[in-house]
Amino acid sequence: MTGERVKTIKPPVKNISTINGKCSHHRSAKRMLFVGCKRHIYQSLIEFDIAALPSFLTILRGTLNVFLFENNCSQIGNIIDVHQVLSPWCKRKNTLIKNAPVTSVAVGDRNGCFLSFDITSLIVDWYTGGSANLGVLLKLRDQQRPGLLGFCSNRAFNSRCWPFLEVTFLEPLPNDNCCEMLDMDEGVTTSEFVRTTTMLNVQRFNYTYYIINTGTYSASVSLELSPDGINWITDEPLRVISPGVMLPFVPNVIARFARLAFQSTVPDQSTLLDIRVRGYSS
Repeated sequence: MTGERVKTIKPPVKNISTINGKCSHHRSAKRMLFVGCKRHIYQSLIEFDIAALPSFLTILRGTLNVFLFENNCSQIGNIIDVHQVLSPWCKRKNTLIKNAPVTSVAVGDRNGCFLSFDITSLIVDWYTGGSANLGVLLKLRDQQRPGLLGFCSNRAFNSRCWPFLEVTFLEPLPNDNCCEMLDMDEGVTTSEFVRTTTMLNVQRFNYTYYIINTGTYSASVSLELSPDGINWITDEPLRVISPGVMLPFVPNVIARFARLAFQSTVPDQSTLLDIRVRGYSS
């Protein structure tokens, strides 16, 4: 295995405060994430997209980091619990969470700093498909004691204060004694917006993407390549896949990372795509 590497995922794809269990869409609540009790019970929901993590990693550590901007209960020994979210967020219904917290942090009189929560086990479950990634919920353990904590959201003016995940991992090295196989399947649903599949570390593989349109409408798909997982190019022009058709995508240049970009050819006509990646190390 290689040495440790660190990936920062920032900002969250969505975050919001809840008031008495219901999502708040007040303007101030978009800039801040509140936890505590001030006439009402405040909790916060945060969700990250971890698709930027390449496949075949060994995840060593994963931390959730949030910037504490306001501490109105510094004289109280408050503890923040982080819970796994088990249901989609809903404006009119309480969010279902796992009763036992994933991790906890004592706040004390800290202010104007990042709080880090070790959620390694949860990130591993998300990464391996053991649990659905619906985010986490932050709440005070004692929600009846008065006091309010405010964290910066992904709408905060200063981007350095946005919530982020920090994931430490090991990348596998090819085995000198035998070929290594690349065998991965992924199912996606298109929309009017361009989306991408999970990024794969393909530098040591000869590989082909096979895309099968199993839906009822056409889709537009292209192969994207990157030397670093940050800067991307389209390997060949966009291709349209009709229903019931399978198309192969073979890269024309060597790159470290690969992914597919896809969207509905016609807005409001979503379709299903089965994506199968097959390859071997040379």
